[in-house]
Parts: sequence; structure tokens; C-alpha cells
Amino acid sequence: MLISRRNLYKFPVVRQTITIRSLFVLSFVFTLFHSGHLHGQDDENILGMRLARPTTGFSLETADFGNGASIFFSHPLNSNIQWFGQFKVMDVTGEAEMPVIDYWTGYVYKANPFNLWLMPAFVGIKYHPFIGRIANNFSPFAMFAAGPVIIMDVPETGKLSYKMQNIETTYNGGFVMGAGIDFMMQPGRVVSLFMGYDHIRVGDVVEGRKHYGGTVFKFMFGRKFR
Repeated sequence: MLISRRNLYKFPVVRQTITIRSLFVLSFVFTLFHSGHLHGQDDENILGMRLARPTTGFSLETADFGNGASIFFSHPLNSNIQWFGQFKVMDVTGEAEMPVIDYWTGYVYKANPFNLWLMPAFVGIKYHPFIGRIANNFSPFAMFAAGPVIIMDVPETGKLSYKMQNIETTYNGGFVMGAGIDFMMQPGRVVSLFMGYDHIRVGDVVEGRKHYGGTVFKFMFGRKFR
């Protein structure tokens, strides 16, 4: 059976996507199985004085439309709710973009490159419904955040200087919603796993598409202020 070159190049893309998602799933399972090693706290100090300490950190993320990283902060509003903010940079993967291997040199390059960067600045809340009800040192939460998005359309070809001088910047909006778990480590560190839905509008920047949306996984590392 003959396989066309177009279909042949799809396999590295599938393997790459599965690998990224698998790392997040394995990290989630690993953290759950090792939650028993976390130090328990009394009712007055759950997750760091009942969420009473602000937290800042960074996250690694993968979504249906690309991958990225962010910096974030959280600040307590009461014993169950945190104010949450995040600035994220996402590298969008084009529908026709795919990695291609030069078997003579071993170099991997992108065919049909697609240089679109999304930079959401989201603000919202994290709600912890089970604070004080779970014996161990972790807390499930629900989260919703929304805000403006900077969209940077970078030319696919040309030298770096040319690309930097010809970036088209527009602005739009978006939101993220979902659920996750905070794990309190010692001393004062927080590891969070999150799965949800990301929705970012792009207007007329991408032909035939008004928004990017889909499942997003976040792996967040934070540290509480003293």
C-alpha cells in the first residue's frame, strides 16, 4: 500500500502532540500518587493559612492549537476564593504546519511555517469548594478568567530583522475556564494541575478563522509570599 508524502508527514505531528499530552497526564498521575508524602496541616493553616498568602509563579501549557508558558499570581479574597491573574505567551501551530526531517543532516525544520503569537492577560477567580473538608494537603478548585489578548502576526519568511520590523499587532479578547488541583508543598511551594477550555478571538487575522479554542492543560509552579 502506498502512502502519500502528505499523509506520511502527519505521523510526526501526531506523535509530537501525543508526547506533550502524555507528559502532562503522567505528571498528574505522579503527583496524585505522591500526595500522601505531603505534610498535613490543621484547620487554621490549610494550603498555607487557609489561602491567606499571595502566590506567584509560572506555568507550562499545551492546548489544541499550540503550546506556551505564562507567569501568574493569586491573592486571597476570603477562605475559599482567590483572585487570579495570568500573562501567557502561546505559539500557535498552523493547520498545515508540520515538522520535517532532513535525513541527510538530521536537521528538523517546519514545513508551511505559521508564526502567530497569542499573549492573553487574563484575570479571574479560583474557587476552592472543599477547603477544610479534605484531610490531606491538596485542594480541588474551579477557575474562570478573562481579559484582553495581544495578537502578533509575524512574517513566515525573511531574516530576523525583517520579521521584527514587519510584525502586525492587533488586540482582541478571550477567556479560560476549567478545574484543577492545588498541591501544597513545603516550604511554601504550590504545584497545580489544571484542565479546561481556552477560547481566544483573533478577528480577521487568520483567514477562515475567527477564534482559537479547545482543551488546555496547565502545569503551574508557585511560591507563597511570607
